Amino acid sequence: MALGDVDSPAVMKAIAEHRDVGPEAFRRRYGFGRARRYALVVEGERYDSKAIIGAAHRHVVGEALPWTAFRGGERTVAAHLRRLGFIVESTAAQGNSPASPASAREPLVLIAPSYGNAATRRRFHETLAQPVDFTVQRLRDLLTAEETDGLLARHPEGTARFWGALAHHNSAIDRLRDGDVVIFTGANRVQAVGIMGYRFRNPSAAAALWPPKPGDEGWVNVYSVTGFQRLTDVWYPELRAMIGSAEKDIFQSARLLNPAKSAAVITGFGITVTPDADAQDQQAEADLLAALSADGEIVDAEQAHITSTTYERTAGTVTVHRAEAMLVTRYRQSLAGSGDQRLRSAVGFTDLYLSDDGDIIEAKRAADHRYVRDALGQLLDYAVNTTVSVNRLTALFPEAPAFADISLLHTYGIDCLHWAGGDDFVRLAAPPQRRLLMQPLWATTLQR
Repeated sequence: MALGDVDSPAVMKAIAEHRDVGPEAFRRRYGFGRARRYALVVEGERYDSKAIIGAAHRHVVGEALPWTAFRGGERTVAAHLRRLGFIVESTAAQGNSPASPASAREPLVLIAPSYGNAATRRRFHETLAQPVDFTVQRLRDLLTAEETDGLLARHPEGTARFWGALAHHNSAIDRLRDGDVVIFTGANRVQAVGIMGYRFRNPSAAAALWPPKPGDEGWVNVYSVTGFQRLTDVWYPELRAMIGSAEKDIFQSARLLNPAKSAAVITGFGITVTPDADAQDQQAEADLLAALSADGEIVDAEQAHITSTTYERTAGTVTVHRAEAMLVTRYRQSLAGSGDQRLRSAVGFTDLYLSDDGDIIEAKRAADHRYVRDALGQLLDYAVNTTVSVNRLTALFPEAPAFADISLLHTYGIDCLHWAGGDDFVRLAAPPQRRLLMQPLWATTLQR
């Protein structure tokens, strides 16, 4: 089966079928979720691009394309529909859909108790520590069509990690969005971190995932978790210090932190969220293959040997840079009144920004050559993607890099800062003339 088999008449037949049965029944018939990125527009009506293509294939060769057959994801589908002369538009993020970068607010942090008594620990291991197949009948029959679509859009493999909350937490859950951070606590420490995925309110589904004891209040809120990562070295005193809570605070109830406290936790943990690199590589390859195939460069025989899958995700890999965060904290403690903060640029958060000096600081956990290269690239990327004053760029390491690597940083006007033990740090400043040469480039702000 190949996407190239689908022609314009087949697409129109699929659209007619869609109109006859309605969008939800049509998607269920062919096993698709709601389109997340691209919509086919015909006579002013919007249609799920992938579902239409999948159904159109049946009108050509007698067999529909399943959702797993789209190797390049929705962008490949959109490209093919446009080649056939159809209008394809980007979908707007609304409601519980992933927010667009332009409208995204700073991420909030939800503290979710998850590892207290034996029953809670069992729930943790059954539905959070390992993925749950939500397509099995016992769960599928309890989900609405919208909930199934929402889960499949974010977890197309049909499995996800889940956690939940009681009804009196409804207002907090309603404020959350895709990409917010969840801190799972219990047994006097932080057990794990993750990223908020799809959330919905379904007491029956919640009871199927976590059966309540007789007489107990059951959960009504359910949310999926992406980028799940276990932790072992963050204890309650450190978490209390980050958010300024009481000494006896044992985090017994779900708690949504305000923006300031959320930023403190994200910074203190060194949390970053990066796209799945393997998925990005596969997507880029698929997009290039799709573009080349438009000129007849790829024949069907070649396409037939390509394993098809999908790479749509709302979040990627969650990394907790504990060592780097602690190194930054140690350096901050050695300063006095330097206006230190974490700076958000168009390409992500810096590790530290000293507003008094206009200094962007990027910390690395080691001083090997590859870490030096990473720091150099990130600092230059931050410099041209922020609107604040940038007078100095600094790479921070736990020890002095090799002489050649220090010279590499200095070539680009970047200072090298390394820890010398205790509260002592050594700054190896770039030559003044080199920094003066580079500063006009740092002042160039790229429009995104």
